[in-house]
Amino acid sequence: MSVRRQQRRDPITGKETEYWIVDFIVRYPDGRRERVRKVPSIQTKRGAQRYERQLLAELLCDRPAVREVPTKQVEEKPRPPTVESFATDFVTKYAEANNKPSEGRSG
Repeated sequence: MSVRRQQRRDPITGKETEYWIVDFIVRYPDGRRERVRKVPSIQTKRGAQRYERQLLAELLCDRPAVREVPTKQVEEKPRPPTVESFATDFVTKYAEANNKPSEGRSG
């Protein structure tokens, strides 16, 4: 768990700003990990520590109504074609169109 003071410099004006940031990793009972990096609304060390404890309690209780960012749904990725299916597609589409009929029958 980490509460720290961070500095940023504006690239246009060169003005330096400092603010408190909450940065920690939550390890859920099922083994998942989630990194949380947020800027608290109360910009004091004690306010940042309180905000960190509040966020950690909300995440571990898993109350989705309180969380700000909705969880990402895992989409199933399409499987790549196998060599066998690629070979049949190649013969039917490319070889028959671009080769002699005897070459298509032999492949």
